[in-house]
Amino acid sequence: MKHRRFMIVVGAATVVAAVGAFAAFRTPPWINQAAFDRIVIGASLEDAEEQVGLPPGDYSTGPLIADIPGHRGCEGPDRIMYRVDIMPDTIEKRWLGDFGVITVYVDNDGIVQDKDFIIARRKSGSFFDRLWRHLGL
Repeated sequence: MKHRRFMIVVGAATVVAAVGAFAAFRTPPWINQAAFDRIVIGASLEDAEEQVGLPPGDYSTGPLIADIPGHRGCEGPDRIMYRVDIMPDTIEKRWLGDFGVITVYVDNDGIVQDKDFIIARRKSGSFFDRLWRHLGL
């Protein structure tokens, strides 16, 4: 009877560990075309953050490759290639995720003047490469 109870506890612990690992390595899915479409030009940066569900930042789990028409998997010095015709007198705020990059251009008053979405995907790597990146090692 003790052996059976032990096996049930070990099985339950394994399931909890598997679910925890899945949750830990899953990237937030909110950085996508649908979130980009909800951002309205003329809205405040706070409204844009509310539409995405996160503050601007890098939520990707590793280096990204951009799917830019006319380019083949471009990468830039800060992990992905971006638009070069930046609007004058604006500040870029960016959300990076494993499914894309949202960039909004806000003026000094924090109002969204323009926005871009680039479809991106994670650069492939081994399980251990992703694990080390996720752990910051």
